[in-house]
Amino acid sequence: MTIHWSILEDCICLIKKAEIKPMETREMTRKTSRSRDMLLALEERVVNLKDSLGDVKETLKEVKRRIVELDLKEEQLKEVVLESLSSNMKEMYRMSIPPSKS
Repeated sequence: MTIHWSILEDCICLIKKAEIKPMETREMTRKTSRSRDMLLALEERVVNLKDSLGDVKETLKEVKRRIVELDLKEEQLKEVVLESLSSNMKEMYRMSIPPSKS
């Protein structure tokens, strides 16, 4: 789900700027108060969501960086193991050939 922050923020601004006419009844006042409360709660959730998304992006960057580091270490280990095996094979081969009699 793609969140269009600018559209959401524009809607919140429009709601805030809406001209509020004098209320004549307590019921209308309560409705307005509830609407304001809902708007404030929505704004708070948007801020929290943005913060969480920023945290997730930072964590993802760190994970990617560590994956690259691990890939490099894996390649280095492969090289060391191959060199060691090659050296061992050469030594075993050398030991398996009987000394020549002259």
